[in-house]
Amino acid sequence: MANFCHECGHKADTSDRYCIECGAELDSEQAASGSQPGSKFLSALTASNKSAWVIGGLAALALIAAISIYTMAPVSAPLGLAGNEPKPSNTAAPIKDIGFLGIEFADVRAERVRELKLASTRGVEIISIKEKTPAHRAALKGADVIIKVGSRDVADMADFSQKISSQKPGSDVDLTVMRDGIFLKVPVTMGGFIIDLTPLAEAGDLYGMRTLAQLYLGDRLGKPYPEEGLAWLRKAADRDDAWSLSQLGRLYWSGDHVEKDQAKGFDLFRQGAEAGDVAAMLSVANFSYEGKLAKRNFTVAMRYWRMAAEKGNAEAMRWVGNLYRNGEGVSRDMAQSTNWYQKAAEAGDSVSMYNLAVSYHYGTGIGRDYGAAARWYQSAIEGGYESASFNLAVLHLNGQGVGRDHVRAAQLVVRAIKVGHDHAVREMTTNTSAGSSEFRRELQEALRREGAYDGPIDGRLGAQSTRAIKWLAERAQSKR
Repeated sequence: MANFCHECGHKADTSDRYCIECGAELDSEQAASGSQPGSKFLSALTASNKSAWVIGGLAALALIAAISIYTMAPVSAPLGLAGNEPKPSNTAAPIKDIGFLGIEFADVRAERVRELKLASTRGVEIISIKEKTPAHRAALKGADVIIKVGSRDVADMADFSQKISSQKPGSDVDLTVMRDGIFLKVPVTMGGFIIDLTPLAEAGDLYGMRTLAQLYLGDRLGKPYPEEGLAWLRKAADRDDAWSLSQLGRLYWSGDHVEKDQAKGFDLFRQGAEAGDVAAMLSVANFSYEGKLAKRNFTVAMRYWRMAAEKGNAEAMRWVGNLYRNGEGVSRDMAQSTNWYQKAAEAGDSVSMYNLAVSYHYGTGIGRDYGAAARWYQSAIEGGYESASFNLAVLHLNGQGVGRDHVRAAQLVVRAIKVGHDHAVREMTTNTSAGSSEFRRELQEALRREGAYDGPIDGRLGAQSTRAIKWLAERAQSKR
């Protein structure tokens, strides 16, 4: 018997749990099944046995954890009257409120240090100020750099957050700020998260609802208060607030504070994604690609990764490139794949920098350009993707796009070995004539500097060199 999507009307197989066209949950009695998402992995497609496009990045749980209620520290807070703290339903003791200021802030950028002639990047810079909060009443301004809380220096965001939270609601404190090149002391009457934000939330303010949900479900009050936190999270979700829908989905997916229901969690992620939450888009895409609740659905995965990519998410751009490369959910198109790798690389994704370099290196989906390949391999390394070292070494060894440099090539090969690059280890331990004799001598020198090799510098990759390479790779593996 056919199954039809209630969202778009698409006819689906009875075995489908979600619509292949729009991703909506189907009206099916089939029980959903699934397990917790696996850890992040990187898979590769080899090219000429010398290189690989990195396809990886499935980190569904990591994505969820990145927006986790437990790790997101609210950066603003309300003014209160002592004695008005609400009480949780399961205890007679009042919940002890914590200090609240009402600002969004960030670490001080290097350019601001130069601009304001500060001694260092210590302190925090105000990004925005919420109205009707202590910061607003104290006439703090955006772009103020807060240097001290009372007499205590501010180191960074975490330190500032702790110092503000430790203030007693209703107490007075002087904030030392740098404004327009001048140091000022700004007196502030501290608020309290609960006292100041509860009236805002009750009046329908989504900022108040979200921040209270984070506060009650986290540990900043000494322990979580799930009943209060879930109540505010659900109120915000009922208003179709994208972030709240996504957070509620995370709770149902993991079973934190609610009965575990991954089908419901997935549907909440989908609602959050449709409402515009990028993290929810990534979760729906990841789960659909991996087939966590039903069979793998590349079409749905592509749809949500593309949604996130169009909002500027670099990892999603890479995955759109991956799917075009593999022909998953779309027709295989190497030009489109390379185009998306380019966008992701320019947005700062180091894995995409490597993938783009491979495209230039082998002329796949774009004209071959060794110089561009070398530049993008170097950018990938600088961005933290050390495995690009081996391919850049090959270019230096052959003098393609860069000057022939055996010393640099040897250094890069050792760098790749130290991060466990399988092909580098295999090539250097099985191909005794790899590169030139000069390169092999430089490789032995580099291995000696690492304390891995004490044999002769003779350019022969024999048993001693092989043991040194394997030892270095195993040492790197043990440190992971």
